[in-house]
Amino acid sequence: MLEDYLGIDFKRVAWFSSLVVVVAILTTFLYWFIFGFESWNKNVQIASDLMLAAVG
Repeated sequence: MLEDYLGIDFKRVAWFSSLVVVVAILTTFLYWFIFGFESWNKNVQIASDLMLAAVG
């Protein structure tokens, strides 16, 4: 019913969403492999600080 109303095939939306999640996970693991966890952790902390600075 909702599929007809919105004109969206939820099966395709689910496949696309799953693909985006899998690519994000693979990219994160690849980054860890190349640069190391410490570099990733530092960059995530910097990004978090920037997000908080933008809000406040």
